[in-house]
Amino acid sequence: MAGNRRTTRWTPGSCSSSRGIRPAHAPAPTGGDYQAFLNALKKQTDVKQKLDAGTDFTEVAKSLSDDPDVTTNNGDVGWFSRGMLPDPNAEDAVFKAQTGQITDPISTTRTWIIYKVLEKQPSRELTDDQKTKLKQTSYQYWLARQKKAYDAHKLIPGLSPD
Repeated sequence: MAGNRRTTRWTPGSCSSSRGIRPAHAPAPTGGDYQAFLNALKKQTDVKQKLDAGTDFTEVAKSLSDDPDVTTNNGDVGWFSRGMLPDPNAEDAVFKAQTGQITDPISTTRTWIIYKVLEKQPSRELTDDQKTKLKQTSYQYWLARQKKAYDAHKLIPGLSPD
């Protein structure tokens, strides 16, 4: 009965609610050269050990990050849904984590981040700003997912496929 098959297509703005998550984050820049990378890696290991030993996440986030929003908001980035984080690895890690759980350090192109999941809601109303952001970033989100799914890498220096 092929005629009874139902297809659902998601388009930006087509839904008014989504699985919501409210994490706090502790971002740290990785720098540009080899030594800066090694320093960031050592710092990352130290931070993970502190968190594993029970040090308060907010305290660690404030001491780690140069981001003024982390100091002001204790790392709380507010509510978001799938499609709102630019990095698919970070999004997967945050949505897999349970409430109260701290993720392993996640490396992005310019920084590494540790998240702590503060709250989760299976269905949460999206704000107008969130709907707008989803509409504006849907192509970049799709492209990042495709790159991850097919393990695509830029091989020619200076050539940007984006």
